[in-house]
Amino acid sequence: MRVANIILSSLFLIICPYLYFLTYSFPPSLRARIPGPAYWPRIVLFMMVIFSLIIFISNVRKRQDTKDTIEFYSPVVIKAIITIVAFFIMFPFIGYINSLIFIFFILLLIAGFRTAKILAILPIVFFTIIYSFFKLLLKVPFPTGNYF
Repeated sequence: MRVANIILSSLFLIICPYLYFLTYSFPPSLRARIPGPAYWPRIVLFMMVIFSLIIFISNVRKRQDTKDTIEFYSPVVIKAIITIVAFFIMFPFIGYINSLIFIFFILLLIAGFRTAKILAILPIVFFTIIYSFFKLLLKVPFPTGNYF
């Protein structure tokens, strides 16, 4: 796993600066002090470089190769996949907000969290962060369901 991480992070460290350079060919913003179409890709590419550097450095510092694998057919993975599929089936009916809180709660249970405090607080905090970022900051409307 260590060698694969070093190779992939090196590949990202080579590709991301080239893609960043390509963003300079994007058209400029139509209004003053409003970011243009290159703004978000540049942020994503910059973050990809930072995370690739972190992965590269941490794997170069490791002494031995470890087996960090997850079995695809383990019961936890199957339950998580079924839960995510259920999320996409549910949210047209009960809405994005309700299904997000419900699915996050179920995924916490699948991950092994049993403390009532964590199961009550974490989905609400996660929803509040997602809602604040997308609805209040970016002004992106959430899809509502047929029933809620």
